[in-house]
Amino acid sequence: MRNLIKLCQTYPIIRDEVFIQILKQLNNNNNDDRCNRLWRTLATCLTYFPPSKEFENYFEWFLLTEVPVKGKANADTCIRLMHKAIFKYGYNSTKTSSNDTLRTIKESLTNNILLKSTNINTNLNDINVITTPNFHLRGTKLNWNQRYSLLQKATSSKSTGITKNNFEMYMNIDIDIDKLDKEVLLFLITGLLPVHTSRISLENNAHKYIYINDNIEAKKISEERVTWLLNNIQIPDYNPEQQINEMNSIFWEFVIEKINTFFNLENGLLSFDVYRDIIIVGQNLCMINSDKKKKQQKHIML
Repeated sequence: MRNLIKLCQTYPIIRDEVFIQILKQLNNNNNDDRCNRLWRTLATCLTYFPPSKEFENYFEWFLLTEVPVKGKANADTCIRLMHKAIFKYGYNSTKTSSNDTLRTIKESLTNNILLKSTNINTNLNDINVITTPNFHLRGTKLNWNQRYSLLQKATSSKSTGITKNNFEMYMNIDIDIDKLDKEVLLFLITGLLPVHTSRISLENNAHKYIYINDNIEAKKISEERVTWLLNNIQIPDYNPEQQINEMNSIFWEFVIEKINTFFNLENGLLSFDVYRDIIIVGQNLCMINSDKKKKQQKHIML
């Protein structure tokens, strides 16, 4: 265990694989003794290094949703240890273990001190990532609503949806609100490939599992809109000399207005449901175009 910790501290690139192997063995494991050992191992690892920024959401989602009831206390503790490690070490920094590492590892593995000590201090009044109302895991319905509401607030939209003028205002000014969503929208409108393509690709996969629709019918309608968008959105060739206002108008006319008409939605507004579906499609198209670009670059190099 000490050698594993030293290795992961030295080479951040292998940390996610270590966490994945532990979570994989915890999944649907009915052996209490083995599970207990795995929880101790996970807690010990999180004491000395966190997962990567890209894997953080997956990690947290698994601990929040896939752990059986009898393991919830340990899962809550590991979430706290993860956030503590991120705050203490950062995502990719390397740090050599101190002289008392071996003693701490021995105590955590034999006496379960890490899990016990954190659980003792946990109650419903604690301010933590589980009980704090403002904490919404990225990709959940609450998080999507929060992102859409921030967009409404940023554009001073007083209606139930986003108007064309509000939308153009948001795309023109530099507002520090949900940069990933804005990168996706700019890609759809201008053809500019996002800077954070890898993170967007991960979100596109994770959101499929995290988001819970109100009912089967809502899910079906959303899938129909996504299919329509995939067939009707044409990504332009990026031209830095083109005016963003002109590109916004084209996108609004040929995407938002047309989807509103096709599905008999409220004309003249960008609703929450359509906004979410557009971002999902944008994430998907980012992945496709990013892969194409990588293959082209590889071909040129060859």
